[in-house]
Amino acid sequence: MQVTDYALWTLIGLGACLVYGAFSIPKQHREQALYLSIYAAVGALIGAKLLYVAVSFHVVENLLDLISSGFVYYGGLMGAIAGTYLYCREYHRNFYLMSQVLVPMIPLFHSFARIGCFFSGCCFGVESQFFSIEYLSPYADPPRCDRIPVQLMEAAAEGSLFLFLHFYRGNKLFCYMGSYAVFRFFIEFLRGDLARGIFVLSTSQWISIFVGIVLFYQYKKQRRYRKKL
Repeated sequence: MQVTDYALWTLIGLGACLVYGAFSIPKQHREQALYLSIYAAVGALIGAKLLYVAVSFHVVENLLDLISSGFVYYGGLMGAIAGTYLYCREYHRNFYLMSQVLVPMIPLFHSFARIGCFFSGCCFGVESQFFSIEYLSPYADPPRCDRIPVQLMEAAAEGSLFLFLHFYRGNKLFCYMGSYAVFRFFIEFLRGDLARGIFVLSTSQWISIFVGIVLFYQYKKQRRYRKKL
């Protein structure tokens, strides 16, 4: 069985997360973190596939291709959060404390996955003569030309965010969601693949706006609560 470039880099990303967890999670909490990771991973797979089906149903002719290939990152992120919440609810754990453990692994894994995107040819950037490299993609038209390497840009951003979150002592989930939403909104303008949304903006940009509104509402809510204390 042939392993694709994307699969290889996602496996490397998974391995990096396991190594990070082994060194960063106290020994007495590792078994708990393992079960939590399974819930989060299953939720991520389901969420990523469901959102892909939702946004690609109108452009993919073959139902089998729709089911067997393609994932959307934001769906995976929401699914991972839902999986974590279900685990905490079932085993009576503190969602905030448990999410603090896993959140840095999200950008760590995603950084390797984006490298996989670069080598597999998906999620490519727009044609450009500036800040570009010659790029071959079986999904692009034309297949070979100078394109902005948005996958590598996102991989570098995610790697930097992972390092920041490792040392950050505040709410890591809110910090990651907010930072990634802003970054994803703007880098989407450099994407060169087919239109993925409505009213000029892509699906990921609409989700980024929604995430920003929710986080701003939560920030205002917490600020009002602190003033009452």
